Amino acid sequence: MSLKSKLSAAVAVTSSRSTLCSGFEPNRPGAGVLLVIGGLARRLLWCLLPLAAAATAQASDIVFTSNREGGIFQLYRMAEDGSSVKRATAEAMEAQQFDLSPDRKKAVFVSVRAGQPDLYIADLRTGQVTQLTNDAAMEATPIWSPDGKSVAYQSYLSRRPALYIINVDGTGHRKLTDEKGEESMPAFSPDGRKLAYVVTMGRRQAQIRTVDLESGKSTVIGAEPSVGLESGPRWSPDGSHLVYVMLKDDVTHIYTMRADGSERRALTTGEDKNNEPNWSVDGRQIVFLSIRKPSNRQAIYAMSEDGSRQRELVGGPEEHMLARWTPDHRSLYFMRFHRGAGQIFVASADGSDIRKVSSGSGYDAEFAFVSDANKAPTFAAR
Repeated sequence: MSLKSKLSAAVAVTSSRSTLCSGFEPNRPGAGVLLVIGGLARRLLWCLLPLAAAATAQASDIVFTSNREGGIFQLYRMAEDGSSVKRATAEAMEAQQFDLSPDRKKAVFVSVRAGQPDLYIADLRTGQVTQLTNDAAMEATPIWSPDGKSVAYQSYLSRRPALYIINVDGTGHRKLTDEKGEESMPAFSPDGRKLAYVVTMGRRQAQIRTVDLESGKSTVIGAEPSVGLESGPRWSPDGSHLVYVMLKDDVTHIYTMRADGSERRALTTGEDKNNEPNWSVDGRQIVFLSIRKPSNRQAIYAMSEDGSRQRELVGGPEEHMLARWTPDHRSLYFMRFHRGAGQIFVASADGSDIRKVSSGSGYDAEFAFVSDANKAPTFAAR
């Protein structure tokens, strides 16, 4: 089956409104996001909600999802050079949209059983899995709090996409806000006191807001009144700024603003489509994806935190996505559509010396780094 055919069969986890992808061509790599329910192939692109955050230690292992055994996407672990690939859960089970705990010892993820997407937690040391949510609603995009005690996520429990938080032991479940719009893209501040997120009101308005997790007070920090569709807020390592994407007039650009919403600045301009920005660990650089002429292919770029020194790191005839510097900033890991499937590659931090990390013919997707201190046994794929 071709990649295009597989994508046409995919079922979106979140609605096109809540993921802000309605303005893009759904079957063009680099244009939108389709997340898969039921193990079909998928694309992970700019409006994908934030994936696992970078670790604070050097990467030695990589946790990732793949359908390399055929059928469903599962959670795997491998060495940073692509060797020693083993399943990270004791039993075979679907895993999507995962996030690693701050100590890198556990992973929270979405799995569909009996047609119901719920949240699960896998212990990466033992492979044992615990169900975290169990209700009739669809859950998506879980993220760990910085202290590792709770998980924020999107749920349709109130009939529309809203954000909830739950303790990792399953207690303390509560709705975070009473917004009238659709809530998505949660992102904890580094100190864990606030959660940035997006509220979508119809097809033309999407604003970034924050909620104080102690008081419950919600604050609009995006443009007011809304001038475009804001998405993908990500906190700087020191919590002073956020980087995000704005869709306006069918063009996406990268912006930054202070945590209180002041000093908004466009870092990219022109007709290029720029998206998926990620901070370097020191907060001085931003790696991002960009579709630029004449290639019209999604390539990997980097720039200084103020938008200066924009340069292409990895380009070529293939589509690229999910670019992440390792915490020590020596290497750049990314996904590339290679021979009809998503594959993980690594390069030097400046984009040189590209090497393929993925092995086999499967479709490797989301990935995150694990530190040496937390090496753990994994289970052989069967």
